[in-house]
Amino acid sequence: MTTAEPDYLFLGFDPGGHNTFGWSVCREVNYSLECLDSGLANDARDAIDQVRELIAAYDNVHVWAAGINAPLLWNERGTRNVDDRVRHAMVVAGFPARQVGGTVQAVNGLRGACVVQGTLLARHLSEDADWDLTITESHSRAFHHLLTSTGESELSVRESIVTNGLDEHQLDATRCALAAWGAMRNLPLPQRTWQNLYEGEPTLIYPHQIPVSYWMPLPA
Repeated sequence: MTTAEPDYLFLGFDPGGHNTFGWSVCREVNYSLECLDSGLANDARDAIDQVRELIAAYDNVHVWAAGINAPLLWNERGTRNVDDRVRHAMVVAGFPARQVGGTVQAVNGLRGACVVQGTLLARHLSEDADWDLTITESHSRAFHHLLTSTGESELSVRESIVTNGLDEHQLDATRCALAAWGAMRNLPLPQRTWQNLYEGEPTLIYPHQIPVSYWMPLPA
């Protein structure tokens, strides 16, 4: 007797303040991604509790990866090469140069809820014994621009994800789940390769001592 293949789940989170902390749970279906549900939380603990409650309703699932729209690692200089690389890729892809700095902000310019709650979220995710998952930093809006600039329509995501009236924080969280899925599956993209931007970053500082990555589709 063979065991049925589990449903692979991908989580996305957009850390913010009270009732603006977006979360999303997506399932891989026929080489595309389907959003099971998304919502808003007050903080990292509340988001994890809501996600756990949703997942508990499904049998035979494997939580594979989570994307977090917040900085997870720093370096000693206070600025990160990873952000410069993303900004450069966006400008090359046609994003207005004068606006890119306000979209991919310096880590010391972000709001406290984003920085602190992202770190707490990574810790909470790693503590769940049932979820042996990969955690990746993401940047939902940069990711969206890099995809659409090459003619990709949100990879192979089902239209329900982007047309069912999601709040902006829920949509950002869903795109983080999408980034985690694309990276784990190494989905082919025109003129792009999946790169872990933390590789080569000098003197990384781990505030939570949890293995994390930063996968983005950048020009080869």
